[in-house]
Amino acid sequence: MKKLKLREKLSKSNLTIKKRYHYEVISNKEILNKIKPIVAYNIKNIDNDNISFNCNKKTLNEILKLEKDVKVTNLYRNFLYNKIFKKAFFWVGLFIILIIFLLNQIFIRTIIFDKNSYVDMDVYDFVMERTNKVGPYYRLKYSINDLSQDLRTKFMYYAYVGLQKKGAKLYIEIIKQDLKEKEDDNALKYGQVISKYNGRIDYIECTSGNVLVKPNEIIKKGDLLITSNINLDNLYSKEKLVPIKGIVIGTITEYRTIKIPKNEIIEIYSGEFESKTYFELFKNKVLNPVSPYEKSFTKEYLAFQFTPFLKVYKRYFYEKNEKVVSHTKDEAQNIALKKIYYDFIKNKTSEREMICSMVLLKYVEGPSDFLLTYAITCKINMGEFASF
Repeated sequence: MKKLKLREKLSKSNLTIKKRYHYEVISNKEILNKIKPIVAYNIKNIDNDNISFNCNKKTLNEILKLEKDVKVTNLYRNFLYNKIFKKAFFWVGLFIILIIFLLNQIFIRTIIFDKNSYVDMDVYDFVMERTNKVGPYYRLKYSINDLSQDLRTKFMYYAYVGLQKKGAKLYIEIIKQDLKEKEDDNALKYGQVISKYNGRIDYIECTSGNVLVKPNEIIKKGDLLITSNINLDNLYSKEKLVPIKGIVIGTITEYRTIKIPKNEIIEIYSGEFESKTYFELFKNKVLNPVSPYEKSFTKEYLAFQFTPFLKVYKRYFYEKNEKVVSHTKDEAQNIALKKIYYDFIKNKTSEREMICSMVLLKYVEGPSDFLLTYAITCKINMGEFASF
């Protein structure tokens, strides 16, 4: 935009130059000769007929009395909006984000299990009992380190149990002890399935073999449930036998007495762990790591597999410590129930197996231990395979 040569248009007596006026006016050039004297600044040519300039409120009012066809911009209002209000919105927004960030760092919005964690609702309830509700947030009554230590003392039968805070989420991580590997279900088995318990049959699933019982039938320990012998007249020749593949689920009630010492030395997991990487090349371990701790529990995962011959593993070492623990009556009952449940899960072979009830029948407190006798009703795999 070309600036107007003032000497060609106006005499000095008609123009007072000031640099801070609140209004920008776009009008025809004749307006400059109609108002004398005119107070304006930053006069510019727009085209042959129109100009733009800045002026104050008094001059603007005089212009509007003489000329209606003008375009007026309030520079002060634009300045406030662009320089102050826009920045105010920015700073208010930044302040709100900062407050939310600080709340997320201090408080907890959600308590969940880690995606790779074993789920135990007793552990979850234990953590929830040690929180306070503050609006939509939770606040721990104790530090994460102290609460993790309490978890490892309370639930010492797990390989690892601990807490980790990420943002506004508190993650619970539980790693179970490795259980004994079960037999290969795909292996061909010729023989017979014999009942291990007295009880009532609830469910039978058999895809191969001769089933000799039916649902709701009451059976005794030692009864024959399934056999490979289809015709029941050949006990030894595998040429005339079929492999057994099936399961018989029944309801039983058994009695179990558990001794819990009042004071015992147990191994607990300190919460310290290290992870190390090693390679497996043609089934040979390269850079095979060893535990940095005197006592530890080891768990490993396949991290990457480049080829069937080259694999990368992650091995985790969880430190164990010895600790003397004293048990009360309530704690002894809780430990006994956990032991029953854990032993049941360890031997579980079907999703249909479950514990229905556990009733304390007898409680005896001795000088050094507790004796607890339970009646346990459960649905369980009734059979035990025996080859011919």
